[in-house]
Amino acid sequence: MTVWQIASGDGGRDYSSLFIEHDLMLLGPGDPGEYDPRTYARFVESGQLSAQKSAALASFRYRVQPGDIVLLRKGLRVVAFGVVADQEYEWRDAFDDVQGWDLQHTRRVIWQDDLHRELTDRQLAGALFRDRKQIPMFTKVKDARVLSPIRDLLEGARPRELRALPSEPSPVLDDAALARELFSWGLSNRATDDVIAALNRHCCPTKIHRI
Repeated sequence: MTVWQIASGDGGRDYSSLFIEHDLMLLGPGDPGEYDPRTYARFVESGQLSAQKSAALASFRYRVQPGDIVLLRKGLRVVAFGVVADQEYEWRDAFDDVQGWDLQHTRRVIWQDDLHRELTDRQLAGALFRDRKQIPMFTKVKDARVLSPIRDLLEGARPRELRALPSEPSPVLDDAALARELFSWGLSNRATDDVIAALNRHCCPTKIHRI
């Protein structure tokens, strides 16, 4: 049984509900485009991407297989687990901004909601990853201290019909289109310029969709 772990966010960001509600797991950075070793190697060489992250993306695309188990981690605690569905890796532009992160690398995972309570009970004495200090966003799990307490649960993972993906967002607005939208809502030209300048300072670049 091959087991992977993936983080459901970092710090104040938690997107585990997105994963579970839509039978997904997402990984970034995704703005460079669909994962290709040659393309991403150039980002590593230029210092824009760490070798560790590039290796994680390679595993996410090429080594994850249908039937593998995924542990969804929030901090040191496993909040859900699922079985990888019989679906190919996809790069989906819809996930270009998930709480500020570009997570377009996509796999489908059938999360085992019916075993959530028992998974929680198994961690009453401590989180499954409590002995780990630094954990990458996505890696294979081989540590018996993590797997042994829940191995019987993992072996009980079963397939089912996949839940629907989220609705596709409208196209991202560039600065000119955003200015027209804001002006149509009654903002003055000066106020519109101030809003766009503030967004560009803090978001860089802006990823605003038409509502």
